[in-house]
Amino acid sequence: MKVIRRYTRRDEVIGSLLLIPTIGAIVLFGYFAVQYYGDEVGFYITIVLLLAIFPALAIVFNILAIVKIKKKNTNLDSLDTGSHEIVGKIKPIGKLVKSPTGINCVYYASFWIDTVYEGSGNHQNAMELLVKEKYENCTFVIEDEYDKIELDLTNLKTELIRFYDINKKKLKNLGSDNPIGNVRSEKYEEVVMMPNDDFYFNGTIEEVIKNDFDETSVISIPPLLTEIPTGKKLFKIIKAQLIGNKSEKKLIKNKINIILIALVIFIVFLMIALGLHFTKIIE
Repeated sequence: MKVIRRYTRRDEVIGSLLLIPTIGAIVLFGYFAVQYYGDEVGFYITIVLLLAIFPALAIVFNILAIVKIKKKNTNLDSLDTGSHEIVGKIKPIGKLVKSPTGINCVYYASFWIDTVYEGSGNHQNAMELLVKEKYENCTFVIEDEYDKIELDLTNLKTELIRFYDINKKKLKNLGSDNPIGNVRSEKYEEVVMMPNDDFYFNGTIEEVIKNDFDETSVISIPPLLTEIPTGKKLFKIIKAQLIGNKSEKKLIKNKINIILIALVIFIVFLMIALGLHFTKIIE
């Protein structure tokens, strides 16, 4: 079993590089605030400003996500190897696959998860352990108004797909008498893509077979692809920055909602800090 991490090591390093100097600056401010306002008020203002960091970071990261989503789309008829944003609809070619919970779909990723605790007493840290993962897809194409392409998802980092903008099915507190897929776990999550779903992808792809299918030119065919549609282009994902079965409009709307909520929380924290400031000034 392996520990599930929401972010990659690179993301954690970047987050730390942002958080550490920000927290340091606020703690330094808190030192002078205690001297200026007095112990109690200065301490409270410092705590409030520290809490305000988190909604502020949520605003920044979601604005960056919107910028990434708003990147100009690549029309499928001009797609080639490299970094692209693709928007289209999912159209199955091969026979649909059935997920462990019985859903007929073009793609599924399944995750059986247990939660374990490190440490003792007040110093316990919860960690998610991946008991098992399973994924499968039929042959399908992504279609826009210009062309169709076939996309190989076998190189997706299946742990990270749990956190992409894909509709998920989550089950908790599973009974031991009825394990899903004959596997017992505390939680089960299932990501599925259905026929005619919207499809959004931002990342790096590689063209495997170009233009018409030629049997003599094929070096290797990805193992999950059961059929190569004649006259279509086949691409495999090298790196996914964002993937989802929601339209661009829905993705951006979700990010804007998070920004608005975070902004309200951020303003509340600032108002509390200003209220403490003026209360002390009035005294």
